[in-house]
Amino acid sequence: MAQIDHLHVDTLRALVTEKGKIRSRRATGLNARDQNRAARAVKQARELALLPYPHPRMIAMPGREDRGEDRPERGGRGGGRGGYGGGRDRD
Repeated sequence: MAQIDHLHVDTLRALVTEKGKIRSRRATGLNARDQNRAARAVKQARELALLPYPHPRMIAMPGREDRGEDRPERGGRGGGRGGYGGGRDRD
């Protein structure tokens, strides 16, 4: 990439996913120096509100889409005594 600048928003949008995450070097095809400059330019553009920050709820972890409110509440460790029981029975 010849010129990477935080004001070239159209160029930077190609380096960011639709969720707002910076694409990897493998996806962009940039070398390490240009990828570092591109990441810095994206971060500067975010600070100037030219590009959006990625929202934590929009970035879903794989396999976590189906977990909802119907899942039962889990307690702590052990049988409700709290902490590790050490394998001994207590009365």
